[in-house]
Amino acid sequence: MPDDAADLLAAVADEEIVRWNPGPAGPEAASEFMASRNDWTGGGHASWAVADVSDRLVGSGAPALPLPRGRNPGSRAVAAAAGFVHEGILRESFMYSDGVYHSEHLHGLPAADLAGPAVP
Repeated sequence: MPDDAADLLAAVADEEIVRWNPGPAGPEAASEFMASRNDWTGGGHASWAVADVSDRLVGSGAPALPLPRGRNPGSRAVAAAAGFVHEGILRESFMYSDGVYHSEHLHGLPAADLAGPAVP
């Protein structure tokens, strides 16, 4: 939503967010960023905005991208609660904007697990 630009700019002004997720600088760049995330026609990504009960932007998700869940115990707990199994740690697998390679936790959920147990 166009109203999300101010919340997006406030988020990318946060030092901890920008360390792992660099974002746009300035209102025009924020509008362009949001437009690019809302355009799924290329098929290269899928992004969602996360809003609170007052429809205010509080986060985002992009499951088609390699998410570094190992840096965030909360997101690892969400993955486990959703049925994903911790399969391992990819040691020093991804370089973030700080220029350092960080390890990532890898979770998986095979399609067979989505079907549930076999019915005799």
